[in-house]
Amino acid sequence: MIIDYENLEPLQEEKTVFVAGVFDLLHPGHVFLFEQIKNQFPDYLLIVGVMCDKRVKALKGEGRPIMDEEQRVKMAESIKYVDYAFIYPFDDLTKPNWYEVPEKLKPEYIFAEVGSPIDAEKLRKMGTKLIHFNKELDISTTKIIERIKKGA
Repeated sequence: MIIDYENLEPLQEEKTVFVAGVFDLLHPGHVFLFEQIKNQFPDYLLIVGVMCDKRVKALKGEGRPIMDEEQRVKMAESIKYVDYAFIYPFDDLTKPNWYEVPEKLKPEYIFAEVGSPIDAEKLRKMGTKLIHFNKELDISTTKIIERIKKGA
């Protein structure tokens, strides 16, 4: 189900797991991630934050995202492992507040890719545990775009 960012508070009463990302050109790596999280936490709601278009452009450069935020949130929400998806806004592109969602949603766990700038100790003080993951599959939207450009 798609939920508005401003309406996350009612989910505080639920057992939740949160993961955020671009999720441009949804591919098997994304589905695998959602499946692994849901398998690890079957009794939890999986909440997916889809980064807003402005943030994606700042991170990935011109021409990105390929699909706009409304399309990407709809795609993420349609995956059977995802319980809720929302567009994750960043107000200040120079200093994204990685802690806005934990403050608003209060998930028990947050999944973040290895190397992310999220401070596990700060999350712990907020009552949230950080779980790092590695990309299991060698698939990325950037690699897919490169293959398309090469005609492969």
